[in-house]
Amino acid sequence: MKYLKIFLISIGILFSIILFYPILQISSTFEPLQEYNYSISKLNLEKSLRSLRLSDSRIEYQITDTTGSKENGYKYYVTLLFKKSNIQNYEYNLNYEEQTGLWKNSNTLKLNLVGAFDKSKNTGGYQKNDEDVLKLIEIFEIDILPKINKQTSY
Repeated sequence: MKYLKIFLISIGILFSIILFYPILQISSTFEPLQEYNYSISKLNLEKSLRSLRLSDSRIEYQITDTTGSKENGYKYYVTLLFKKSNIQNYEYNLNYEEQTGLWKNSNTLKLNLVGAFDKSKNTGGYQKNDEDVLKLIEIFEIDILPKINKQTSY
C-alpha cells in the first residue's frame, strides 16, 4: 500500500509538470548581463560585425543559432572571441533581435550580452555574480563595444 501511494503521488507530480510547464513557460535561461539598443537593422549589424572582424584580427565571431519564427520574429545567437594579448582570451555570447516598431522603416535592434568568459583563467559565466563577469563586461564595453558602435554609425 505504501508503494502504491508513492507511485500515485509520483504520477500526479509528473502529470502536473507536463500539464503546467507550457502554461507557465518555465525557462532555465538567465537575464542578459547587459542590453544595448541600436537604431539599425539586423543586416546592418551583421555587416558591422563582418567589418569589425576584418578591421581587427584579434576579433572573431560566428552566428551559432537562430530561434523564433517569421510570425513572432527571430533571435540570433553569436559567439564573439577576443584575443586581447597572447595570454588573454575572452569569449562573449550575444544575442540580438529586431524590435517591431510602429512604422515599418523604424529599425531598432536589441543586442544582449548573455555570457562572458575568460578562457585563459576559466572564469566568467552567465550571471553578474559569477567570478570575473563584471570585469569581463567592462573589457567588452571598453575594447569591443566602441568598435561595434563605430561600425554601426556608418
